[in-house]
This record gives sequence, structure tokens and C-alpha cells, in this order.
Amino acid sequence: MLPQFSALAYHCTALIRNMIAPRPLGRNSGKWRITLAHINIMGAFIFGIGMQLGGGCASGTLYTVGGGSTRMIVTLLAFIGGSLIGTAHMPFWTSLPQMAPISLRSLLAALVGGLLLGYGARLAYGCNIGAYFSGIISGSLHGWLWLVAAFIGNVFGTRLRPLFGLEVERVKPTAC
Repeated sequence: MLPQFSALAYHCTALIRNMIAPRPLGRNSGKWRITLAHINIMGAFIFGIGMQLGGGCASGTLYTVGGGSTRMIVTLLAFIGGSLIGTAHMPFWTSLPQMAPISLRSLLAALVGGLLLGYGARLAYGCNIGAYFSGIISGSLHGWLWLVAAFIGNVFGTRLRPLFGLEVERVKPTAC
């Protein structure tokens, strides 16, 4: 027997799947990416406002129209009109600069890296500008200690980069 799920559970499952499921980038590229685009973000923001003013989402509008709601018939007709206007305006939105696709591992590295940056800056009473440069310029020992600790952290972090699919920059020998 299959478990019984509410409509909300189905919607949440679909939402989570569409937010995090990797989508192929190009034909036979062999790479999977998560795409974040300003069009999606702006469209979702506008849709959210419309949901509140119109009284429901797309499927909720259809459901309520089926129940005989006059107000929702108006919402449905306006929904169709808004879709047509949105289609006409799509070239404008697609002409705006796009965010580059990002791999799931790179996104995870950015998330973990950002959390560690914030956490570490709080514990160290500042970042490279506030704790390091200002500490050294003011003649404080903590600036020099920050430099040594951050250097060791950078060495450790460089070794972690391949785990997230990130390149490690190498210094190339020159003829100088």
C-alpha cells in the first residue's frame, strides 16, 4: 500500500526536486549543473505577489474555478493575459546578463566557504582587512598571528579544493 500524501506534500516535493535536481547543460556535455537565473528569481517574486492578490496559484486557481468562484474566473482570465504579456516581454528578460551555471559541488563549496569565512571572521575579530592589515599597521602582535594562522588555513583549504571539483592554481616556473 502506498503512503497517502497531501497536495501540499506533492507540491513541496516537486518544488524541492526542481530547485535542487541537476539539469543537463547542453547536449551530451556530460556535465550536470544547477542553473540560477535572474529570470527565474524575478518571475518567482512576481508570481508570489500575484498568488496573494489573485487568491491562489495556477492549479489552485483552476481548482477554485471548478468550484464556481466568479472571482477566480477573473483571476484565471487575467492569468492567461499575464502569460501572453510575459511572452511578449521575454526577449527583454533574456537579453539581460545571466548568471553562469554552477556545478552542485562548486555550489556546496561556496556555501561551506561562505559559512567558514563568516564564522572565522567573527572568532578572529575581523577578516584580512580588519584583523590582519589593521593589526600589523597598528603594531599589534595579533595581526602577525592572524597572518600565520590564515596561511596555515589557506594551505589546508587548498588541499580541500579538489574534493569540491575546484582547481588548485599552481605557480608555473618562468625563465626569469
